Amino acid sequence: SEGRVNDRLKNDLAGHFRYRIEYGPDGRPARETYERIENLGPDRYQLVPGATTEISDEHFRYNTISDTCWRKTYFNYLDLPYREETFTKNKLGYVTSIEDRYLISERRSLIVFTYDEQGRLASRTDQRDVTKPETVKCTWTYDTAGNVLTMELWHGVRQKHREEFMYEEQTMLLKARLRKDMETGNIH
Repeated sequence: SEGRVNDRLKNDLAGHFRYRIEYGPDGRPARETYERIENLGPDRYQLVPGATTEISDEHFRYNTISDTCWRKTYFNYLDLPYREETFTKNKLGYVTSIEDRYLISERRSLIVFTYDEQGRLASRTDQRDVTKPETVKCTWTYDTAGNVLTMELWHGVRQKHREEFMYEEQTMLLKARLRKDMETGNIH
């Protein structure tokens, strides 16, 4: 899998762009680049590639800390480290947390995951700045077939909204999605 490349092209009013991911021998991303592509074509819908301008270029290295913890280090275009993500998993292999740390500013964030008895994601709690108590939490419940029944969004201890999902009895295809804004009481 070393050398495998995944390109994603994007076209908008600002022009044509390419997001490229190069994978290392372990199958994980080793480099990500974002480029603007000059269009020599007659209009924005027919791309005739010209010069490319690199907008960002990041390299990654992975280090195993223990059997349940590994670290992804981000390097800039000068090959200098600037960010670390530390992943922790439980003994079954489920990721339980991701700590993100910017090396220069020491700004840190944390994401914590929990799972239900069948290994489905039960909650995700984001703490964007670990020096502040504010969190954003999403929780999910499922039916016996594994379809999402509810999703709740919490900002700290305040519930922002609740979504309920309803499925066709025969096909189990999604029939309706209702969302209640808990602050206004409006249902969408």
